[in-house]
Amino acid sequence: MTRWGGYPDGERYALRKDLAALRQMASWLVVVQTVVVHCDRGKVATRGLFGLLCDAPVQIVDVAEVCRVEALFQLARDCEDRYRVAIA
Repeated sequence: MTRWGGYPDGERYALRKDLAALRQMASWLVVVQTVVVHCDRGKVATRGLFGLLCDAPVQIVDVAEVCRVEALFQLARDCEDRYRVAIA
């Protein structure tokens, strides 16, 4: 199954239809949740969440990519005690 933008092939049509509707709107409201992860490169590199060489420290993740979002939260939790970072 080929994936496009994080969506399975079967959802392409619905996504394109939604995007067409969004293009017709004069303005939109974008909701963003920020997850800050303070961690050493060694721990981050083993998970592959920030590029193969940790060369992509900022990630924009679609909310539909549930596994990736959960992996980022888990990484933040794993590093929380060491760096005293609160996860909300």
